[in-house]
Amino acid sequence: MRSHIFHSLLATALTLALSAPSLANPSAATVAAVAPKDLLLVIRAADDDATHDAAARLLAAAEAGNSFAMYDIGSLHRQSRREHAAEFAYDPGKALQWLTRAFDDGRLTAAYKIALTYASLGDDMEAMGWAQLYSHYLRPSEQKSGKPQQLRLALLNDLYARVGRDREDAIKARLMALLDKHGAKFEESRKQDEPRHPDWIAEANGCKRTRRPKGEAVQVRVEGHALVEFLVEIEPNGQVGDFAALDSAPSAMHERDLRPLVHRIACQPGNGAARYTFNVLELRGTRTLALSKD
Repeated sequence: MRSHIFHSLLATALTLALSAPSLANPSAATVAAVAPKDLLLVIRAADDDATHDAAARLLAAAEAGNSFAMYDIGSLHRQSRREHAAEFAYDPGKALQWLTRAFDDGRLTAAYKIALTYASLGDDMEAMGWAQLYSHYLRPSEQKSGKPQQLRLALLNDLYARVGRDREDAIKARLMALLDKHGAKFEESRKQDEPRHPDWIAEANGCKRTRRPKGEAVQVRVEGHALVEFLVEIEPNGQVGDFAALDSAPSAMHERDLRPLVHRIACQPGNGAARYTFNVLELRGTRTLALSKD
């Protein structure tokens, strides 16, 4: 799925001045769509002309007002494992810049990543404010059950342990300040549609995940709950081709850890050309990797 508003996100920033570009809010018809091939090249981060050209197109889409591109760029800058990437290397300041703009333009999960970024920088109160903002805009059904509840509470519990549970007045004040600054823009932008590149698989023709054979376990290197966002190339026969992780939190994951599960994705056959789908894996437990439902 390519909504980038996931049904959940996970848990475990010196306040940085956010110099986000002063972007207009153009109509959907004027906003460049994100090409999945470009995003895949940029995630792979090779130092070659194709990657640099793809990065330029992704940046142009973000500057034109595409909130998915803003979210992608912010997510790439957020990952510490991209420190020496050819494009969009690790840079928490730029991550905050683009994720904040993405949130203002309707991408709810950006608030969660902003909270994680501030927490990684040691600004726990600002992280708490953004975590509360993320919680504020979750749908009621997401707040009560399933992945959103588990991951949201894990983040909040971690931040309360660091901030202290006796600072509710300060936490509420920070939330209200963020709502005053960002709430109206987010609410208005959330209602708007953005153009989709034709190579993305439409949700109506979506993919399914086959069940893991009974008794099969996959070793994992994380504890508790985490989440990985990944882009998958779907071959014309509907089977998985190439794939790459855009982002993972709270810790970085690698494609080799995901391969057994990603290859359980199956989609409807296409029209002779490769298509792409954006998915989310939830990591649960301490020793096994479980594939979550969308």
